[in-house]
Amino acid sequence: MLNPDGVIIGNFRTSYSGKDLNRQFFTADKLVYPEICALNELALQLKQQYKNRFEYYFDLHSHSTRTGLFCYGPEHQIWSGYYLRCRAFAKLLERSDEMFSYRSSIFTISEHKKTTGRAKMFSGLHIPYTYTFELSNGFYQTVGEKLVPLDEFDMLRAGRVILEGFYSFEKVHRASMTVLHTAAIGNSRRADLSRTTPLKKRSMVRPTSKANISTYNKTMRLGSDNRAKSSKKRTQTNGQSESKNLTIDGCTPEQCTQIVPANNAL
Repeated sequence: MLNPDGVIIGNFRTSYSGKDLNRQFFTADKLVYPEICALNELALQLKQQYKNRFEYYFDLHSHSTRTGLFCYGPEHQIWSGYYLRCRAFAKLLERSDEMFSYRSSIFTISEHKKTTGRAKMFSGLHIPYTYTFELSNGFYQTVGEKLVPLDEFDMLRAGRVILEGFYSFEKVHRASMTVLHTAAIGNSRRADLSRTTPLKKRSMVRPTSKANISTYNKTMRLGSDNRAKSSKKRTQTNGQSESKNLTIDGCTPEQCTQIVPANNAL
């Protein structure tokens, strides 16, 4: 909990100083907002230690006007690989529990939220999966659009939905990255082989005297004509063999049309 002094006096959004802590991440004063400064320092240490492996940042809030559980996600450009992956994580949460609403989730960082923790971790520390999860103070909406009041057990349930969804998404994400890494290694090895294995080129020495030049040109024309004839003959032969060998499940197209019933039911 980052706001113990505010909560102890009954505030649910502001600290003891009367300020919203989730708007002070870029201009935090250590004397007024020691909690925010401590969190910024911790995130920076983790980023320096784990570098690109530090991929997730979650903060949890309550919402006083909207219903259910939803999230504010990172704002990736549409050409980024994270654009769909960050949405896939939210969609996975919705499929696991009807309490979470993908339709209510937002994946942009508006101007008045650029000083939040989510924006700081995303743009300042370049953490790709930064989410603010919001849980309603009152109700959540079921699939049948029925409003169900939330109690303390539903709050625990919301935490379980987020954590289980995270583990499921991370498992799929790691598996897909392993496949992509293996494919990249294979492509890299093939590229290395193509660079290290030179192509054998046939050296052609052009003649210098007029008589030899005439003979050379005649030979080249004859060779070109012969290659054209051979290519035409191979094309005709291949077309005939393909038409003869074309089968579907062991029978020719003509036989297949005879097997298909008259009403075309398969």
